[in-house]
Amino acid sequence: MIPLVLLIHAQYLSGSSLHKAQHVFRDALCDSFNTPKALAQVKSLVFLVNVYLERGRSNVNISVVKNIGIWVSKMLRMFGLGEGPPPANGIGWGIASSSPDAEESIDVSGILSWPNLLSGLKPP
Repeated sequence: MIPLVLLIHAQYLSGSSLHKAQHVFRDALCDSFNTPKALAQVKSLVFLVNVYLERGRSNVNISVVKNIGIWVSKMLRMFGLGEGPPPANGIGWGIASSSPDAEESIDVSGILSWPNLLSGLKPP
């Protein structure tokens, strides 16, 4: 079941949603590097964005959604998820190196974009 607080808050997604998530994320990492709590915050934020986008609002605040996407991508890359340099827009996994001096080649063609990948997760 989706917590009512998340559904109500999803109607009013704003920059403060990102700032609150960043604060909880940092606090979790400062608490003996509490990775599960930090990633749960990322998961909740992605869930919030997905609910916001699924509501079909005609005036979606794309700037806030983009900033959240960039931040989530950076945090997931910090935990080692992603390959090569980040995409030009800052959102996503990046592209694996195809240089001949690379030790091994990784096929990332099957990896979905971060919203699709995390959209099936349920809030904590």
